Amino acid sequence: MKAAHRHQDTQSIGTLKSEGQPSPKRRPVRTYLAWLVVACLLPCAIGATGLFYFEYQKGREQLAKDTTQTARALIQAIDNHLLLAKALAQTLSTDEALARGDLAGFHERARQVIALSGLGTNVVLRNLQGRQILNTAIDYGKPLPASHAPEQTQGVFATDKPTVSDVFTGPVLKRPIMSVDVPVRLGGNTVYALGIGILPEHFNTILNNQALPSDWIVGVFDKAGTIVGRSHLPDKFVGQKLTPELMEALGRKSEGVIDGRTKEGIPSIVVFSRSKATDWGVAIGISRTSVAGALARTLTMIALGAAILFCMSLLLAAYVGRKIAAPITALTGPAAALGTGSSVSVPDLPLKEAHEVSVALDQAQAALMQSKEEARAAAERVQLALAAGAIVGTWDWNLQTGRITVDERFAESFGIDPSLGRTGLSQEQVIATVHPEDLPDLRVAIAEAISRGGPYSREYRVRGTDGLYRWIEANGRVDHGVDGTPLRFPGVLIDLERRRAVEAERDRAAQLLRAFVDAVPGVVYAKDRDGRLLVANQGVTDLVGKPPEAYLGKTDIEFLDNKEQAAIVMATDRRIMESGRPETVDEEISFSDGRKAIWHSIKAPFRDAKGQVIGLIGSSVDITARKQAEAALHERTDEVAHAQLRLQMALTAGRMGVWEWSPATGEATWSSQMFEILGLPASDDGRTRGELFLAMVHPEDRGKVDAALARALNSGSDFEAETRIIDTDSRIRWLLIRGNVVSQIPGRPERVVGVTVDITERKEAEQALLDADRRRNEFLAMLGHELRNPLAPITTAVQLLELVGDQPERRHAALQIIRRQAEHMARLVDDLLEVSRVTQGRIELRKENILAASAVFSAAETVRPLVRQREQTLDLDVPTDVDLVADQARLIQVVANLLNNASKYTQQGGHISVRVRAAGDDEEWVEIVVADNGPGIDGELLPRVFDLFSQGTVTLDRSRGGLGLGLALVKRLVELHGGTVRAESAGPNMGAVFTLRLPRVDRRQVPRNLAVGLPARAIAPTSFLVVDDNPDALEMLVMLLEADGHRVGRARDGEEALTVARRFAPRVVLLDLGLPKLDGWEVARRLRADPATAGALVIALSGYGQASDRERSRDAGFDDHLLKPADIDAVYAAVAAHKERRNAS
Repeated sequence: MKAAHRHQDTQSIGTLKSEGQPSPKRRPVRTYLAWLVVACLLPCAIGATGLFYFEYQKGREQLAKDTTQTARALIQAIDNHLLLAKALAQTLSTDEALARGDLAGFHERARQVIALSGLGTNVVLRNLQGRQILNTAIDYGKPLPASHAPEQTQGVFATDKPTVSDVFTGPVLKRPIMSVDVPVRLGGNTVYALGIGILPEHFNTILNNQALPSDWIVGVFDKAGTIVGRSHLPDKFVGQKLTPELMEALGRKSEGVIDGRTKEGIPSIVVFSRSKATDWGVAIGISRTSVAGALARTLTMIALGAAILFCMSLLLAAYVGRKIAAPITALTGPAAALGTGSSVSVPDLPLKEAHEVSVALDQAQAALMQSKEEARAAAERVQLALAAGAIVGTWDWNLQTGRITVDERFAESFGIDPSLGRTGLSQEQVIATVHPEDLPDLRVAIAEAISRGGPYSREYRVRGTDGLYRWIEANGRVDHGVDGTPLRFPGVLIDLERRRAVEAERDRAAQLLRAFVDAVPGVVYAKDRDGRLLVANQGVTDLVGKPPEAYLGKTDIEFLDNKEQAAIVMATDRRIMESGRPETVDEEISFSDGRKAIWHSIKAPFRDAKGQVIGLIGSSVDITARKQAEAALHERTDEVAHAQLRLQMALTAGRMGVWEWSPATGEATWSSQMFEILGLPASDDGRTRGELFLAMVHPEDRGKVDAALARALNSGSDFEAETRIIDTDSRIRWLLIRGNVVSQIPGRPERVVGVTVDITERKEAEQALLDADRRRNEFLAMLGHELRNPLAPITTAVQLLELVGDQPERRHAALQIIRRQAEHMARLVDDLLEVSRVTQGRIELRKENILAASAVFSAAETVRPLVRQREQTLDLDVPTDVDLVADQARLIQVVANLLNNASKYTQQGGHISVRVRAAGDDEEWVEIVVADNGPGIDGELLPRVFDLFSQGTVTLDRSRGGLGLGLALVKRLVELHGGTVRAESAGPNMGAVFTLRLPRVDRRQVPRNLAVGLPARAIAPTSFLVVDDNPDALEMLVMLLEADGHRVGRARDGEEALTVARRFAPRVVLLDLGLPKLDGWEVARRLRADPATAGALVIALSGYGQASDRERSRDAGFDDHLLKPADIDAVYAAVAAHKERRNAS
């Protein structure tokens, strides 16, 4: 083309010279002047136009060269994506689930892998006939399309090698799609073809990620020339063929530049490159309008200026005529210099017209310089457009000459002088700044690439102009001649620094997560939406008794031996994931050896970035020992069992804080929970100093913690310690610390990561259990003493009765002893039952408006014999006009208990006082104060003086008696009234003061109740049937009834009772519940069903007197329920009450 231009220029000049030769015809000077003007201006215009066209052609060639490099880089990225997809497909083809024929498991794993990889859309498995066996785009088990074997699948079976398909319409998705297919070998034979489907959107994403200029139209096409991905209007053109002219060019060569049109019909410069590895290609269309726009504007300005100048020159030539010959001659030199593009200086001419011509020459020179500047700016814009992408440099290596030319960005990345990069460098000059650790392998890789030819890709570190090493990726292609001689080695650089930084941060986070999971006590795990275990710590392995490979990737029902138990666990997990709310559950685990355990589990749904639930995370702790301890305590006494149950329920899992500490720098990073545990304000980024924690360790534990930490750092082993700390409020808290030492180099620990658990509540609970056990033992010892005390005189009295014979006085004395001691034992049992009922809230207060003085006086009379016996004084300061709403009997019981305690614990001859007063701003309270001058209350006992079984110092002879129940009963009864009670003691031998505070209301609010008198002891003679399997109890009750003149029948079991009842027809039946053969409830039901005994009064006798026991007796048909041992007065009272109810009805 350049030769053609030179030929045309020569012809033009020759024509001008022949036309300029003188002829016989004489012409006016205006004509010569016009020809002179034409001769001057025409070469300038032609020269300027040619020069700009030359610059345009040079810029177009550079643009085509750079765009070709970009196309090569893009097809390299496409190849990488396809090769990664092929690698993923080959990996899946060897999956264990597929090898053992578990298609359902393989379907799930393939679906997860393809989703996580982002390399494709679905995975398809075909058999030798080409039919789909599995498709992750369709749920497993659903029907699959009956499509014919595609061409790529046939190629896989025919060649036993991987294939890359062209674009086709997927039978499932009904959209354009391509696939990478690999053979699946089982037993040495190819039995399946496994394909990964890739939608055009994946290639569109690759194009869009390159940040190419917005007016470039970039497309990816397959072997058949079908468009696979496109940067503009992909939905419209994906699946269509390339333009005919591009298809024709691809038929001739695999890479090049053509003038053509895009699919939209836009005239463009089309740069294309096709991969030798996959035979796929990339085409880039750059609108000719955008490239030629600057040229068109400049040519228009030049043409317009030249036309104006030409017209002005002709007019001036006609006007000045002969006077311009000399000045025009003077202008010939500058005009010629301007035509060569040189800078010229036009002389100052006296002739006006000649001066105007010189001005026009100056303007032409300015226009020419502007054209050059615009051409330079256009070249800069091309470079800026290239810099906007991920590419940070290009090179071109002439393998024939050994010289390497690089652009400025390449030179900056490699720390090379840009001027040397333009003139050409040797290989050693270029790689001189490569990191020494990467240089040997880089040399080998370059030599191999040059030897084999084709694509080249390598990641390594290089030192830039700033002296810092950065990771880059070099991608290129070695071109060989037809004889195999290496010719060229062009390529591009891609910055990998950010990707490397992200990968390093990801690895660090994964390491921290692994350390945290391993350090957490108990069991920690994560499951997917279908219940398959994804992450688990060592606790899971210990729990299930199987290695991780036996349960990871499987559901509970797949790896647990107890399927019923596994189904319950999975149902709980599904409920939590469906509700989206965390839960705390206790789960029972059964082991293969018959053992059972209870695990306390905290489970919560796991969500993705969009907030969708994708799985479940949880932690579990074995609480079997705690549950067993609760059950063991429950078997002893109801009171201790309830107390211990409340204690166990109050214990919760301790808070946990995560931390990381650098032994070298002392710097630490704490989670917000760690700051909270220590009672410290959290920093914004969690950073602090490790010494801050060590300074809070209790001085007695500091040596132990330092030693454990030193052992872990020296050996690289795990770190664990239990220690006390003193928090900012001067409170002592217990912590469990566990950590892992992280070392990149053995013996050089870099950091320690772990968790801290607040176990203060557990430690306090352990101490509380020890205290409760001690109090239980004290209570049992006291109970034994209190029970043996009455039993000893009873036993002696019985022996006396056996010896006295007919001595009435001694017999009467022995009987009185037995009566008193039996009543004492009954009161002990009543006290125990009373405390149980009150503490469990199973009593009903009968509140009425009463005078406080009435209750206090009654209580004083109750304890006066004891006060008199101990020679003590009792002072009462009780106004008679203070009233309140209360249950009078219970209030008497409360005050009597306090007075009884005061008398027992006050020395012989001591002083006791009772004071009653109205309190409060509106006198809305009544205070009853009981004080003594005894030994007082020990400081350690005072906080728990109202606890069950709590007592002061017990003497060896236990002379003060009691079971430690009285004050607990007082506190509960006062609280049921809505009041409070407090105990105070100024110190040893300073006495004790108990203050009751009860609410007071108006008299009119509660009507006064009338007391109901008890029936007389004796009733009219009648007939009784007494049934009891205890012979002694039976005979004693029969003798008492017969002594009062009643007819009495007797029976010792349920069947005998029914027989005697039918024969004897008693009016009253006293029936024990715990009978042999037939129990009391069944006997009562049969008595009610028999017409001969249906009208009898049936009274239950039992040692159980709870509300539920009385309710069961009523349901069985009993008229009343009495506690054993049955007092004869209680029997007569029940008979009398029944008679009154019958008469009233």
